[in-house]
Amino acid sequence: MDICAQTRAAMTLALAALGLAPARAAEGPPFANKAAAQAYIARALPEATAANPKYKDPNSDVETRWLTKSVTFQTGPDGGVIVSMHEDILKYRGDAIVSRGSHEVEIPLEITGVGLISDAWIPVDTIDAAAGILFKCPNAPCLNSTHDGKPSVDPQTDITISDKEQMAKLYAAFRALLKTGG
Repeated sequence: MDICAQTRAAMTLALAALGLAPARAAEGPPFANKAAAQAYIARALPEATAANPKYKDPNSDVETRWLTKSVTFQTGPDGGVIVSMHEDILKYRGDAIVSRGSHEVEIPLEITGVGLISDAWIPVDTIDAAAGILFKCPNAPCLNSTHDGKPSVDPQTDITISDKEQMAKLYAAFRALLKTGG
């Protein structure tokens, strides 16, 4: 067994001991290179979030939509990819927009990794069980984030994608951006 396989096996055992399931990378198509994965994410993520339905806020008559407006990429000091996203947050009563907000976040992928979560923010290991893609800081804070222009300290962020096929492709693309290639 090579060192990469040994490392993956050790990480799988460590995650299992903590009650966490490692996310599998083989859920979507391979990408020829990081540039192809970045181009796919930049194009497909705004489309995928635009197709998401509104969701109901608990204890409220307000429904919300998070729409990814743009995604850009840069190389971090560690040589890893930093993903920058701009999202609009729209709140509705019926069909009328009652408020607009924004969220900007920079995600250092080598620090956060790329995982899957359920509706209850529980790590899962299959696309079928997932509601979204999770980026979580092992030692918060590691995200550079703002909500409505105000700095925010977030230990994690996610992207909810209702279409499972689209989520699988985007998950594979984000995983392809890791130095290890997923």
